[in-house]
Amino acid sequence: MEQKLSSIDERTDEMHTLMKNMNLGEKGIVSETLPAPYVPSPVPFFTGREDEIEEIINLVAGQSTRLLNIWGSPGFGKTSTAIEVARYLLSLSSPVYFFKLQGIGTVDEFLSKILSIFKSNLADISLRPIDKVVSIFREISSRIFLIFDNLDDLLSSESSSVKLMCLFEELLDSNVNINIIFTTRELLENMRDQIESYRDIRIRPLHPVSSAEYVRQLLPSFSESIVANVARISSHVPLAMKLVASIVENNNEDMANKILEELSLSGNLLEIGRSYEQNMKRVFETPFEQLPLSDKHALISLTVFASPRISKDAAVDVIFDEIGVAKAVRSLKTLVKKSLIDEDSCGEYYSIHPLIHSFVVDKAKQSDFENVFQSSRIRFCRYYLLLFERINDDFLSGKSVDTAELEDALKHLSTTMRYFMTTTCSLENFQELFCILSKSEIFLFFIGGSLDLDIPKLYDFAIEKCRTQQYNYAYSKLYVSKCFQNIVFSSLLSEFEYVEIPEHIREDVMLLSDGSAAKLGCYEGISLISKRNIKSGIECIEKHVDGLQACADQKLVKCLCLQLLALFYTDLKECSKSSKFSREAIEVCKDIGNYNLFLTGDFQKTLFLTQKEYKGEQLILFVCLLFVWSNEFLSKDTQLYFLNLVHQLEQQLENKAYNAPQYLFRIFTYGDVILAGLGFRVGQERLLDEKITFLKKSVMSDNCCSLTDRTFPSMSEVCSTLSPKRLLNCYTFQMMMDGKENKQGPSVLETCRNALDLSLQQYGKQHWNTAFCYHKMGLAENNVGKYISALNAFDQALEIMTATHDGSSNSIADLAEVYIGRGEAYKCLKKFEFAVASFEEALRIKRKLCDECTEEVAQILFLLGDSQQCFNDLSSGLATLEHALQIRKTLYAEKPSSSGYVNVLACYCIIGQVHSALGNNTESIKYFKTALEVGTDCDQERSVMQSHIFVQLIHLNVDENVYMELLESCLPVIKGNYRSFLPILYLRLGSKQIESGKYKAGLASFQEAFDIELEITLKSNFAIRVSTVSCYIPMVKTLINIEKFKLARKAIERAIQMAESLPEGTHHLWVFRCYTWKGRIQNTMRKYNTAIDSLKHALLELPKISHESCDNLEEFECHRAIATAYFCVGSYKDALSSFYDALSVIKDICSKGSVAEAQVYLAVAMVAQKMKNKVLEVSNLRWAYKMYSNVLGETHSQTQVTYIAYVRALIGLR
Repeated sequence: MEQKLSSIDERTDEMHTLMKNMNLGEKGIVSETLPAPYVPSPVPFFTGREDEIEEIINLVAGQSTRLLNIWGSPGFGKTSTAIEVARYLLSLSSPVYFFKLQGIGTVDEFLSKILSIFKSNLADISLRPIDKVVSIFREISSRIFLIFDNLDDLLSSESSSVKLMCLFEELLDSNVNINIIFTTRELLENMRDQIESYRDIRIRPLHPVSSAEYVRQLLPSFSESIVANVARISSHVPLAMKLVASIVENNNEDMANKILEELSLSGNLLEIGRSYEQNMKRVFETPFEQLPLSDKHALISLTVFASPRISKDAAVDVIFDEIGVAKAVRSLKTLVKKSLIDEDSCGEYYSIHPLIHSFVVDKAKQSDFENVFQSSRIRFCRYYLLLFERINDDFLSGKSVDTAELEDALKHLSTTMRYFMTTTCSLENFQELFCILSKSEIFLFFIGGSLDLDIPKLYDFAIEKCRTQQYNYAYSKLYVSKCFQNIVFSSLLSEFEYVEIPEHIREDVMLLSDGSAAKLGCYEGISLISKRNIKSGIECIEKHVDGLQACADQKLVKCLCLQLLALFYTDLKECSKSSKFSREAIEVCKDIGNYNLFLTGDFQKTLFLTQKEYKGEQLILFVCLLFVWSNEFLSKDTQLYFLNLVHQLEQQLENKAYNAPQYLFRIFTYGDVILAGLGFRVGQERLLDEKITFLKKSVMSDNCCSLTDRTFPSMSEVCSTLSPKRLLNCYTFQMMMDGKENKQGPSVLETCRNALDLSLQQYGKQHWNTAFCYHKMGLAENNVGKYISALNAFDQALEIMTATHDGSSNSIADLAEVYIGRGEAYKCLKKFEFAVASFEEALRIKRKLCDECTEEVAQILFLLGDSQQCFNDLSSGLATLEHALQIRKTLYAEKPSSSGYVNVLACYCIIGQVHSALGNNTESIKYFKTALEVGTDCDQERSVMQSHIFVQLIHLNVDENVYMELLESCLPVIKGNYRSFLPILYLRLGSKQIESGKYKAGLASFQEAFDIELEITLKSNFAIRVSTVSCYIPMVKTLINIEKFKLARKAIERAIQMAESLPEGTHHLWVFRCYTWKGRIQNTMRKYNTAIDSLKHALLELPKISHESCDNLEEFECHRAIATAYFCVGSYKDALSSFYDALSVIKDICSKGSVAEAQVYLAVAMVAQKMKNKVLEVSNLRWAYKMYSNVLGETHSQTQVTYIAYVRALIGLR
């Protein structure tokens, strides 16, 4: 023995020297960019394995082995060996990262484990998870060791070993410094042939000397012969030795020998002709059968836990009904002593070896133990229901929720709920569930996303169960609780229809004396407020709020409703009532024991009532509720107060250690919703921008936390999981706010691109969220005129949605929306045939989801009809639009609304245009007049639509007197509600009047437009400003044509002011156009130097303009205009260069030649004449003559004049 131990010491010294000589980077220093290493705690009683560890170290020390598979049967010590290797490497300052992968079944989960520790400092985050990992590993400059323990779950499917091999190859190819060690039950032989640097080590039974030493530690008081027998019978398998040692440890020497003799009769563990698992099961049978019945029941009871970690409290609770608390604790100690379960070093958690767990599960199926298992499952469910009830009460009272309990509860609550929903339980057990559900709707609504559970479906199940079992009391109460989700959804989402509670159930609720009637009354009042029936809603709440009783859920509802009433009367400036309700709310807070729940007052004024302790993360949710319920009448100051409060609470929570990331994520989501929505309303968008900046830094930070064995991570560790998801949420909210504000430009595109990049990183390409981001990207590209890019984004979204949609109505509706965006892009590109096809597909999809008489169908019909008429399929377009009109008229008649009015008039107008295109002028005018006659109480919408109608009537052959009469009748409404549109109307009218020869009337209309204050237009929305600029340019052309140059210059200066006010990214095109026309006016007025400055300004905008939105002819005219100006001031070289630029553009436009190209050749010839360059002059005159001949013909006068000039120049050259 001494010789063996001496040999071990020598080999250990050799290994130590070998490791010191390993290539770990310069002087063995680990790169600062690496996260802190992580290895588990030492394995108790770990003994031996020196040969295996030495072999492993020898292999990984060089560069030839970079992928090492430690494999062997369960219980042999693979994990223990891997842990000791990891700890040895760590002791020599090697960066080691140990990943426990039991339960990890997919590659994505595997990569997420890696990314939870390794974070990138790269700017580019637009990567799939595998690409993300590879990009991180490429930056590593020192050798690191990744140890993946228990890959068996990942290898359970047929093709998984191939996927894993490909994954390992990618990781190893990313960097020569990456080394991987992994453990499996079976050898992965296919890797030997595929990966050159692969090696494997099989973990066999312990060496007899090590076995003896190991058993000696387990049985310190027994003789050497007993120790040797235990090792021999167990075939030197560590798990088996633990079990056999547990059988004999409480006996004397003689009894131990007898027990071991009996075990020996069955033969050696590894020498019997049965499978290893069967033999291990035989070993397990002995200590199990030695257990008292109560301890057997205790072990059987523990199999109801699916999680590998079982909390001590839960274990005791599940066991104790069988045997009592004291006996339950003793049983657990016995099971630990018998090595049937393991206990962590803190004594707070238990675990069962997977092999033993499988044996116990088989036992639980036996008739002797079936009832034990079933009753344990009931106790398991009851424990977690009661735990949830306690957490719910803490949550509703604003107390910080116990993180350990919450994490444990969330992990098992879904299992509990599903058990109730899928098995037959007694009414008594169901009553506990019904009682808890009837008072936890607020908590369940907020944390539902953390449970992998359909909360509405759960309430529907409970209500139906009550109905079938005629449990009327719970039936009524559950209906009240279900109302809560209707209130929240109908308040947050305008399209969500509030479902009224059946009248007979409402009558039953109103008879209850436990406060349920009052709770329902308050919920109904909140619902009325959300429908903008504010007065009735307030009266309803006032009537019922005092009936709310002392249970936690009703106290919170009362507290929030009293503050809602205080806010309402503050808005009405009824200070006495407001103060009364505020005082009552403070009293309820006092009764609850938490003054922090008073959300509407100045915390500084009530500082004596509270302390500066952590206020409770759920306050964010309660502020969200109060805001949603009262937002119809909140003052801007109160909205700003709520916004700042949520901002402060989020900052406080971000600095708190926590261990429930899913729960935390839900809270942050609601807080971020407030930052986005409320910030947008009160002009504090910067708060969301700041949050995005903070989260980006958190995502990109390379200051990784140090991971240890402690139970609770710090907030910085949790953020490594939460920050990317929160950042993606915030980007989504920002996209939604941009859409509401009709924002356009690079900032919107950047938001969409960032969201897309992050979604690709978090979820990969084949995920709905990524498709959603592509869709939003397409819409943003559409808005800035990048239609080809938009089409690419829409196609990506369609590809992903088609591959991943689950058949749900939501996913199908998303497909329709993408087709709509795609159709609009094609329409803007004037590819009307493709636009029609896209809208037809969207219509086909929508008709599967919606009734025909819905606005969703009508909207697509409208877009389809418009595209059909643009495609010159006028008859089809007319029929489609008539169908859309009939639907919208029906909807408007049933439920008049401002949006319905706008939709009906839009149909009338476009149908009028189609009739005009068909030559049905009378029918066309009839539709426009009918549109003007449609009634509405909404003056704002009426003024908008009537303004657009008059603009369109200008281009029809309407009698001018009739037109002016109609206009005069509508002008008061337009001037009062839509004054910003008047310049568009007058400019269009003025241009038409001048074109028809009515100069005086036209100039008068122009003056009317110019007299509208510029400030009104500059404050108008984006669409109005763009339309106004686009109307000024035709007016400029018209004024130039009648030689009103000063007025034209005045008009273009006004247009420039408006163009420069447009958002970044959209103004470049209009600034270019305006300055081009300004230069052309100045040329006409012979102010060539100023013309050059204006045209240079225009040309500077060209690189910033999408080629999809800019007309190349405009670019040509700009180059030709500046060339002309240069020529007129004698700057001939600059003129020549600009004319050549013009030629380059016009050749791209008209590849077969054009008059404009011939004109430029003539202009170049004139420049050449001034420069006395006869050769250049002759060659360009010849090109001009040839171009005129091709385009106009030989006999055209211009061709002949050019020919004469060419001949004369040619004679002069000779």
